[in-house]
Amino acid sequence: MLEANQLILLDLKGEIKDELSEETTYIGSLIMGEGSKTIGRVNIKGPVIIGKDCTIGPNVYIGPYTSIGDECILKNTEIENSIVMRGCRIESGRRIVDSLIGNYSTVVDSNASIPQGHRLIIGERSLAQL
Repeated sequence: MLEANQLILLDLKGEIKDELSEETTYIGSLIMGEGSKTIGRVNIKGPVIIGKDCTIGPNVYIGPYTSIGDECILKNTEIENSIVMRGCRIESGRRIVDSLIGNYSTVVDSNASIPQGHRLIIGERSLAQL
């Protein structure tokens, strides 16, 4: 059974408003809002929506059925089948899956040894260390 985020993104038609770095690769549908950019090595497997004024990279993988809100920063992370709300910063060095991350939250690496794949539901203005 498909989840709500998957149903919405399933018929997505790609549109890129701004710039992708030379090292960025993507397959599938990608919508990237105005003012958003990728830096360095970024791999995107759609369907994916990236909002306005986001900075993605370096060393980022965004997997299918992922929505990134406006004004987000993602570095050194992998994420898929997740929703990231407005103003989030994710620099976890880890793989995040099946997650909902609330507005203005920060997810950073705590240098702990945790198994790969983290399922998160994080409320607004939260801080999570992975």
